[in-house]
Amino acid sequence: MTDGCGLPLEVLVSAGQRHESCFFEPLLEGLLAQGRSPAHLLGDKGYSAPRIRRWLIEREITPVIPHRADEHKLHPELPPVDFPRYRRRNVVERTIGFLKQSRSVATRFDKLPKCFLAMIKLAFIRLYLRKIDSSDTT
Repeated sequence: MTDGCGLPLEVLVSAGQRHESCFFEPLLEGLLAQGRSPAHLLGDKGYSAPRIRRWLIEREITPVIPHRADEHKLHPELPPVDFPRYRRRNVVERTIGFLKQSRSVATRFDKLPKCFLAMIKLAFIRLYLRKIDSSDTT
């Protein structure tokens, strides 16, 4: 999970065959436990599930998630998606692309989840240092 500038906020490591939406609530709970509550949450169609939308609305977070085609067939009255805001989702994709420049993250050489998580966090640090360095104007 990243902020609007592409800086990582939270990460969870799971088995490769599990869909990432299964870990949506624990990931967001970790963010909320830090005292961070986003106003909007952008996600792709994989996160378009009633339980996820309900969970977000209960916590006063506006979901910016496009509806799947089968949802529109069943419920044509669904509200439209804020597409100008949704276009900012590419920030997440760019962050993932940056993290995959670290070969050990892209190929997952590490067998143990804690070792892989450590490599991801090192890549996070690299990303934060890069951001700090680019904002330094002196």
